Amino acid sequence: MFSSVSSCINPTGCARQQGFNAPSSLVAMPVKGCKQKVEDLDIDLFNPNGIFINISMLTATQYVVPTEYITEAENSLPSVDFKLTLNQPTGRFFYDKWVIKNEFKDTIWDRLLKLLPENIGEARLIKLDPGTAYRTHSDIDDRYHLNITGDCCYLINLDTETMYKTTDRSVWYNMNAGPRHTAANFNRTHRIQFVVRKLLVENDIVDGIKIVLKPKGPEQYYRFIFDDILSPWLNRNVKDGYVGDFNNDGMDMYMTLDPDVFEEFKSLSNEHFNIELV
Repeated sequence: MFSSVSSCINPTGCARQQGFNAPSSLVAMPVKGCKQKVEDLDIDLFNPNGIFINISMLTATQYVVPTEYITEAENSLPSVDFKLTLNQPTGRFFYDKWVIKNEFKDTIWDRLLKLLPENIGEARLIKLDPGTAYRTHSDIDDRYHLNITGDCCYLINLDTETMYKTTDRSVWYNMNAGPRHTAANFNRTHRIQFVVRKLLVENDIVDGIKIVLKPKGPEQYYRFIFDDILSPWLNRNVKDGYVGDFNNDGMDMYMTLDPDVFEEFKSLSNEHFNIELV
């Protein structure tokens, strides 16, 4: 059993420590100060609908990866420019399971995916070059993460200002992709992660309001704005049962909203997006 402890001290000198079970190479490190709110705690919860909520953003699963699998994966890496998708959809992008592409059947990538539950979404190898990071963003869907290569690399929760070192390769990790976050590679070699989307929960919303969200103009940063402002809200409200039937066509976003959250979503998106009823 491995363990690590995340600690922080607020400006008044009040110390708080929260232990959690995880390999020692996954350490949550506050960037500055101590925010006194629940998102800082390295714990797992279930919301009232029974949906797993990973408050600490990154936690180890029970899906252990044999050492020989990682060795074979390192020696069998396909060419990855930035992102390489290894499976294909069987239906709706966010809701129906994906299956391995023919060219990757019975390979190490197939075996790694079979360690996870059967119903998974898109599985990609994602490369981050040395000395680079992503723009801040959030995602509507949570992920499974497995480190293939990379040292001195971090996932950074920008909402809680917490860094998670992502060098352990012994287990798949749950990632709560709702908080605004980035990944950074401070090393001189490439960071390659095996990243698998979790399928969205099917929410049957009574008297739901069907909408399409459209950008108000040709601004080139609408995807950034959507991921920074709306994706955190969508991630949380999908889990809470208030958003269903999500799909996108370019920058047009289709979804069904519970009437109880429609006005909140409208006020959140009004500055940059138009809402049309479908």
